[in-house]
Amino acid sequence: MRPVVTILLLMSLLSFLGCGHKTPDPGPEMDSNVHLKKIPFSATHGYHAYSNIGYSAELTDDGKTRVIVEVGDDRDRVFMEDGSLMDSLEAIVREYRMNRYEGYYRPDMEILDGDSWSMEIDFTDGSSSSCGGYMAYPPYKGREAIGKVEGFLSRWLYQEPAEEVALVSFRYEWHGEGGGE
Repeated sequence: MRPVVTILLLMSLLSFLGCGHKTPDPGPEMDSNVHLKKIPFSATHGYHAYSNIGYSAELTDDGKTRVIVEVGDDRDRVFMEDGSLMDSLEAIVREYRMNRYEGYYRPDMEILDGDSWSMEIDFTDGSSSSCGGYMAYPPYKGREAIGKVEGFLSRWLYQEPAEEVALVSFRYEWHGEGGGE
C-alpha cells in the first residue's frame, strides 16, 4: 500500500511542477520569399465608450506603408510611413508563425465584459490567415503575439494624422406619408 501512495504523491508533484508539459508545435516557418502585404487588426476591451479600436497596415504600390486607425468615431486617421514599418510587423508575424493562425479562439467557460480581437494577414503570394478570439488566443504564445501586434500598431493611436477620412456621410430625407420633413 505504501508504494502506491508514494507513486501517487510523486506523480502529483511532477504534474504540479509541469513535468511532461509540452509547448505546442508552432508549425513550419514562413517561406522566406513570402512577405507581409496587409494586416487589419481590431480589438475591443470591455464595454466602455471607444473600447473598439481598429488598425490596418498595408504596403502600398510605391513601397510605403499606409496605417489607418479607427477609434469608434466617424473618421479614420491615415498615416503614411516608410516600408520598414511592414518589415517590423513581418518580423513579429514570422517570430510567432502567425501565418498558421486560423479560426476563432474562445475560452472553455463564458466570460462577460472581456476582450476580443480579430486579425487578417494577407501575404504577397496571395495567401492569407484569418483569426479572432474572445478571451482566448492561439497556441504557442498566442497572447504574447497578439499583444505585440496591438502594441506595435497602437503607437499611432494618439498621434495627429496627416489626413482624416470620413467613413460615413449621408443626409436622411423623408419622402413618405405621415411625417418627416
